[in-house]
Amino acid sequence: MNNKLLTISIASYNIERFIRDTVGSLIVNNDDLKKMEIIIVDDGSKDNTNKIAHELSSRFPESIIVIDKENGGYGSTINASLSIAKGKYYKLLDGDDWFKTDELPSFLKFLDKTEADLVVTPYIEIRDKEEKLIDNHPEISSDDNAIIDLHIDKKPFLMHEIAIKTETLRNLNKPIAEHCFYTDSEYVFYCIIAAKSISRYESPIYRYRLGVEGQSVSLEGIRKHQKDLPIVARRIMSAYVGADPENSGAKKDILNLCITNITYHTYRSFLLIQDPEDYRNDLIKLDKDIYEKYPIVYQIGSKSKLVRLVRKLHFRPYRILCSIALNMFKKENL
Repeated sequence: MNNKLLTISIASYNIERFIRDTVGSLIVNNDDLKKMEIIIVDDGSKDNTNKIAHELSSRFPESIIVIDKENGGYGSTINASLSIAKGKYYKLLDGDDWFKTDELPSFLKFLDKTEADLVVTPYIEIRDKEEKLIDNHPEISSDDNAIIDLHIDKKPFLMHEIAIKTETLRNLNKPIAEHCFYTDSEYVFYCIIAAKSISRYESPIYRYRLGVEGQSVSLEGIRKHQKDLPIVARRIMSAYVGADPENSGAKKDILNLCITNITYHTYRSFLLIQDPEDYRNDLIKLDKDIYEKYPIVYQIGSKSKLVRLVRKLHFRPYRILCSIALNMFKKENL
């Protein structure tokens, strides 16, 4: 008989300096540990990540599973763990982040009682040892609420704040893009498409580390992995067009916000890369492609001020648009 309440999928690639603390944050009392399934997905690490992961699994064989696989990117770790997950709920944990250990027993009790498809929580951002509580959705109650009936604040849903019923996401049968960055946005979008009900646990669970060198959300990371954002954007846009036409109310609003955000981040990525003039024609081509293939999505994307400005000015003067995008990035990351 399966008694797992929560599957935690840990994407792991060359994180030997973090993995012990990451997994250590999940080690609670024995009874609650048995209710968790911790899947460490080693994505072809070249350091000692795999060795440490197997050491941890040997210490806690009832709760920790290691998947050894060739490198396939973040999305591939989700696909691999979701295929074997046994927990009632499924939640991601990046290998260089960690959970708030003292909240886990209470969170597990909450998951045992709720039947909502999607559970949101506040989370904690940590930058230079300074902690900041992020509570995007205090308007959601702890009851099982129908998503379409909610009055949702216009703030995004992020990977750090959600847990999804495992079977709800698995039944959607939409694998995440592999060999690609920024697939956490695709994952969140699929969770929202799949979910019909939502509830909120009021305390933070996830501790999100910012400022790590090479992070995909850094300016360096955006420039390095810029080609991946259009791939993820197209997949999300295609999924939006193919979603249940009966999606309405708050659920439609949330999906529209996802479209606006991915459009903004994708267009901005073209404006942030070095020697941006070389990519102007690529952005124009993408814009035309979205207009022709996804006209509804094209209109929703225009809710972004930056996207609207770029289109209104017909991608000129491009250098000035690039300066505007860089200033926006700097303000967002103060």
